[in-house]
Amino acid sequence: MCLDRDGASDRANMLDSMRKTGKAIGPLHGVPVGIKDIVDTVNLPTSFGSSIFTDRKPASSARIIELLEMAGAIVVGKTVTTEFAFMNPSVTKNPINKAYSPGGSSSGSASIVAAGIIPVSLGSDTGGSVRLPASACGLFGIKPTQGLISRDGVFPLSISLDSVGPLSRTVYDVATILQILAVHDDNDHLSVNVKVPNYISEMKRGIKGIKIGLPKNYFLEGNGK
Repeated sequence: MCLDRDGASDRANMLDSMRKTGKAIGPLHGVPVGIKDIVDTVNLPTSFGSSIFTDRKPASSARIIELLEMAGAIVVGKTVTTEFAFMNPSVTKNPINKAYSPGGSSSGSASIVAAGIIPVSLGSDTGGSVRLPASACGLFGIKPTQGLISRDGVFPLSISLDSVGPLSRTVYDVATILQILAVHDDNDHLSVNVKVPNYISEMKRGIKGIKIGLPKNYFLEGNGK
């Protein structure tokens, strides 16, 4: 993980000063957040988990970083990812049991939350890279509907499948981050311009009336015949 000690400390002090005057920027005022190392951050290197890009410093931050900071978040650092968010395992350990995998490719984003170091983080999911680490580390995570969260400034693995998603220890936190990031962005050509629901309110309604589909024959039948 690349930790922004000075930047995070300065921002925390500024936010504390605002709080003492009775002001708050938004729902994430003072909340520390970790960012997967495929998301551009102007004040921190973004290396895509690769030694090839160790010293890469983006000229600007991704749109989702701007949205988090507008909501009051403190970006404390970049979390470890598998190289280019693909197959090679990272050095990250599972904090629940070091003998087990933390999942990938958002291994660092899951592990740092599961270890109790920060409450929420951002990962990315193309074929399970938020959902698998969340499951392996005992967290909640989501791959949002395609186009709901901007991917501008996020390293592309598969343009048609990539999504950015939050990880946390509570569903409420995941819903809060999703609410903040679900904003249309003209710089992402797949971004959808739709009115999003109030996820917190919807969550409080419970599961009554919700239908869940289970494709029983997807893996269990057919066998390619």
